[in-house]
Amino acid sequence: DLGNILNKNVIASFEKTGVYLEYADTRILNNVINGKFGMDPNANAIEVKFLGDRNGDFTNEISGNKIYDIPWQGITVKNCLSKKNAPAQKSSFVIANNMIAGGFTTPGATTSGINLNTCLGISIINNTVLMDAPRTSSTSINATVARCLTVGSTNTDIEAFNNILYSTNGAIALEYYTKTKGGGRAPNNGLTASENNLYYTTYPSKTVSYTH
Repeated sequence: DLGNILNKNVIASFEKTGVYLEYADTRILNNVINGKFGMDPNANAIEVKFLGDRNGDFTNEISGNKIYDIPWQGITVKNCLSKKNAPAQKSSFVIANNMIAGGFTTPGATTSGINLNTCLGISIINNTVLMDAPRTSSTSINATVARCLTVGSTNTDIEAFNNILYSTNGAIALEYYTKTKGGGRAPNNGLTASENNLYYTTYPSKTVSYTH
């Protein structure tokens, strides 16, 4: 599909997923997506799968959306492809200028504002994520807390620029994987570029604030 646009909608009071796309290349722009009451604990606002291509013929964009009061994940992107448009820091699949404004209710390491799984060449630019999911432990800092942005080991050539990743409950601001390409078949290399992001997380008396 080419030229699809989902624009300026208010999507609320759903059980599992506000916007779900599979094999349907689309621009998701300027929507308000919110929920909370009566929702599945693993509900997300936007979930897309199998979009894009390596040649850049299909343009996909998730931009300008306001997301809040979602239990589990704000934006979930799985098995999507893109082409980097060098030298610009932008690809044919962009996640940009979204405001994910908290209200998460499901504790655990898979809860996240933006989550990428088995993707290639995605650009994550100018997003703001507030992660306030409850903690499984109120007395310790550990890896079971939520994440603002997750770029795991199944991803390749992901870039993140100018994002604000903020937590009021001790979440991990950025979980990422990166690996240098070696000889033979190149492994997934995860997050390959990350610049001018602001990470801030606070919990009881422990505060970390830095840019990268």
